[in-house]
Amino acid sequence: MAIPEQPSPRGSGAHLAIAQHALLDAQISEDITIGVAGMLPDTTHYLSIPLATLKQYTLVQKRLSLDSVRLGRKHFAQAQVPTPAFAQERAFMLAWRNSLPSLAAP
Repeated sequence: MAIPEQPSPRGSGAHLAIAQHALLDAQISEDITIGVAGMLPDTTHYLSIPLATLKQYTLVQKRLSLDSVRLGRKHFAQAQVPTPAFAQERAFMLAWRNSLPSLAAP
């Protein structure tokens, strides 16, 4: 009686790693295509690494690179939103200014 061949756990892991590399490579390519739009100047250097070099990175290095670019974009987006404290101050100052008597000569 022959023992059925079991799939090698090493083989399935290799296929998973190849798929993960392909997915990360595609995401990195997409971020490079978008370019520096929506990034602060101090984070644009993450996009200066050539794609060929990035494709040689390990999975961990690719994830870190991708996360760095995405955090750069997130910080840019957060920098564009006025904070509520300043919005409240602005509203207060506008109300105060509008409550002043007119300075126009009678």
